[in-house]
Amino acid sequence: MGRGRAKAQQRKIARALKYDGGRVDFDQLRHDLRIGDDEERSDRVDREHEDG
Repeated sequence: MGRGRAKAQQRKIARALKYDGGRVDFDQLRHDLRIGDDEERSDRVDREHEDG
């Protein structure tokens, strides 16, 4: 269950990329990629060091 919703979201993004005319919303991209979240990044780095 839920695959239809995920597929629809991917299709929506693909269409936006194809027909948007090349404009990029960098703020939305940062949000989607979660860039700038220092706390999450430091937690991930700590876990990598524990595993290695």
